[in-house]
Amino acid sequence: MVLDKQTTAAYHCPACGMAVMSLVNIFSMSGNILKLKCACGDSALEMHITKDGKVRVQAPCIVCPSPHSYVISSKSLFEKDVFELSCALIGVGICFFGKKNSVLAALKESEAELMDIFAEHGDVEEDDGAKRETEDDPRDGVGPLLRDGGVMERVLRILTDLLGRGAV
Repeated sequence: MVLDKQTTAAYHCPACGMAVMSLVNIFSMSGNILKLKCACGDSALEMHITKDGKVRVQAPCIVCPSPHSYVISSKSLFEKDVFELSCALIGVGICFFGKKNSVLAALKESEAELMDIFAEHGDVEEDDGAKRETEDDPRDGVGPLLRDGGVMERVLRILTDLLGRGAV
């Protein structure tokens, strides 16, 4: 059924760390490239349908300096409870599609995994218990990945540290 051809798409902005989430339907991708832009203006998830009916996705990565390209079946995009696209470098999900609640859960899990990576390298301040989200936040508690932004700067510090120790 055509009405079922919609999904929630989400990613974390590599510039400011905010979760970007929107409902996407098959018609919004027909003919043009659909861009889900972060409010900061520094990143966008791009999607379009190819001539053979697959979906081409350019997903911003929280770790890599360039977006990752994927080609996925429309069935995976529109019919799964949650479908995750991961960064091959760190093995953490960077982009999610599916039912809203499942996508939110995947975003939170990805955030926790990234925070663990940052914490392993001493690059995260302890949470002072302050709520990062507001009650009217449409992302249901998925706030900025790091309270003060600067996600790419922190990732680069960690990668530099790992390179210096020969761990990459």
